[in-house]
Amino acid sequence: MMALSTLDKDLPLMPELIPATGTFPPPLSRPEDEPLERRQPREKVEMMARFRRDLVNTTVVLKDLTPLGARIEGIGPLHADEVITLTLPECRPMIAFVAWAGSHSAGLEFVHPLPDDLFAELVTLYGLRSDDPA
Repeated sequence: MMALSTLDKDLPLMPELIPATGTFPPPLSRPEDEPLERRQPREKVEMMARFRRDLVNTTVVLKDLTPLGARIEGIGPLHADEVITLTLPECRPMIAFVAWAGSHSAGLEFVHPLPDDLFAELVTLYGLRSDDPA
């Protein structure tokens, strides 16, 4: 068995993590009144979908939908970058990644965007009007 000190000297040195000035760059931020720019506008919807993670299937509620992803509610804790399967009404299962997660909701990013005609049909069938509760 090799001694720890022998292993240490064989490892390459890591580059400096702290800039030469000894300070870190300022964090990225945006003014609070500046809206977050989205790749696609979100449509408010309310539809049931089947959610699968590992071997567990459950029903979730979709609250927002874009061709690129969705916000779901009614699910336990998830972790960013988890891979899940989502089945929308009358659709084949699709693979998605967890983009963000809260205690009972999560944002998903679809591996393959929804086709325009399917997206339009889902919004027509399950979309909420502005005076509907979200």
